[in-house]
Amino acid sequence: MIIINKNIAKSTINSVKKTLSMLQYTKDTLNDINIYYHEKFEMMKSNIKNSIYVYNSYIVNLQNSIIYVEKEDENGRRYIESPNIDSVNRKISYYRDKINYLYEVLNKVNNLYNSYYNNIDRKIGIIFTKIKNGNIYLNKILGVQNTYSNLKIESEKNLNENNKEVSKENIINNLQVLANKCIDDKLDNDNFKYAMSQIDKFEIVGGSYSKLKKQVHEENLGYLLEVHHMPPKSSGQILNENKDISPAIIITKKDHEKTRSYGKKLSSLKFQKSQKKLINEKKYTQAFENEKNDIISNFGSRYNKQLNQVENYVQTLIGDGVVDDSGR
Repeated sequence: MIIINKNIAKSTINSVKKTLSMLQYTKDTLNDINIYYHEKFEMMKSNIKNSIYVYNSYIVNLQNSIIYVEKEDENGRRYIESPNIDSVNRKISYYRDKINYLYEVLNKVNNLYNSYYNNIDRKIGIIFTKIKNGNIYLNKILGVQNTYSNLKIESEKNLNENNKEVSKENIINNLQVLANKCIDDKLDNDNFKYAMSQIDKFEIVGGSYSKLKKQVHEENLGYLLEVHHMPPKSSGQILNENKDISPAIIITKKDHEKTRSYGKKLSSLKFQKSQKKLINEKKYTQAFENEKNDIISNFGSRYNKQLNQVENYVQTLIGDGVVDDSGR
């Protein structure tokens, strides 16, 4: 058994520390950007609100400027007349239009503000997770000297039969590979949990592709989540007013890549072709069942909610005659 001494482990420890330092710098930079743009947004909103206040004061002054004159008609009846009310009301109407327009602008700025901060807070959160997991791993290296005793197996692959001494460089290289893999595994697991927590926020996770895609886009979650066609897009889209209303589900980006129909590899292309053939033969249910079985075989019960919703959606499409399942 090889016991990794402190000097050899030091190389990996320094490497992890440098990575953590870089991540911390990125996090601090994002926080600085956050503060900078917060001030910019607040200044913009303050200017708009001040303009609204000014226009409202104009309206109040105009209302107070209306002149009322008491007059008498030819029959001696008295009445009140305002010689400037029409021109004043036109000006008031003009400023009210200005105010309404500024409220629309303010609403758009608020939406942009919320979208920006949701996005940047998400990025800061991901970096924070990487720093947290990196520190956990760093503490393990510092606390357990012989964690990587299994490097003997990896190191001996590169040794000649007459050379039984493991080189320091080889041990360090293997340590760094294992260190990176450990961190990557932790980050992948944490990012997956975060992605699933975002999916849980959606009430509708299975149904029309275009509607699901819109949900993901509006929440700025395209970097984590994707919408998976069932059957694949290559087998023929179902369009309504040029919008893709084909059956689909929301899943994580990494899980999407694991599905049988994903991408351009040979096995995927063959599967896509067989699915298209079933649809051409008017066996839509069978094609959908193939997709459903693929999700279950890959992910178990993880996407049961999605499958239940999209199955109901498929039955609606068949019942409405949108898709032809007469060949089953």
